[in-house]
Amino acid sequence: MAEDIAELDLTDEAPLEPGLRLPELRPFDPEPQREHLRGWIALWLLAMLALVLLCSFISLWAGIDGEKLRTVLTILVGPLVALVSAATGFYYGSRTDTARPPQ
Repeated sequence: MAEDIAELDLTDEAPLEPGLRLPELRPFDPEPQREHLRGWIALWLLAMLALVLLCSFISLWAGIDGEKLRTVLTILVGPLVALVSAATGFYYGSRTDTARPPQ
């Protein structure tokens, strides 16, 4: 039975279409996708913090009550700064760790 299967395997004889290559067999490495996603998360959190700070200055210039703004910023800025610092610290810490040569 195994001899019949070996005879039916014609993958080496299959002609390739122009512009097509045989698939490259290698183990999956999730590191490039992981680094890309970490970078996007860090950038989006930094952009969100910048937007909150910009909107707070704009609302001060527009004459919004300072006490209401202080209450909103107390709720928003504290956790957002914690998220941004944790994400950027983790992102840049892992990047320096991967850039360091093994010892």
